[in-house]
Amino acid sequence: MGLTEEEIKKYRIHTEYWESPEFDSLEEAEGIYEFAKDRVMGDGVTDDSYVELVSSSDDFDEYEILKKVVVVIDEEKMKLRTPKEAGLEWDYWAKWQDVVEV
Repeated sequence: MGLTEEEIKKYRIHTEYWESPEFDSLEEAEGIYEFAKDRVMGDGVTDDSYVELVSSSDDFDEYEILKKVVVVIDEEKMKLRTPKEAGLEWDYWAKWQDVVEV
């Protein structure tokens, strides 16, 4: 009895600057995905910032994007006051936006 493709899938997290090690468990990869979102946002973002959770059954020669977020300006927070008005260094508030179609 061989393993099915679903049973041999591996998972990884990608950002614009980093790739995680591989995970056997989707649950573990999702935890690191959430951690990576917090970490990237905390370290400072650019227009190109993103975090994605990917899966592969062929050592990541090809992979499927399961979840992806990109950074956008948080317009609602900007209406209240800018970071500079709050005494901070950066120019705008940012947030993650889920990318539905990749």
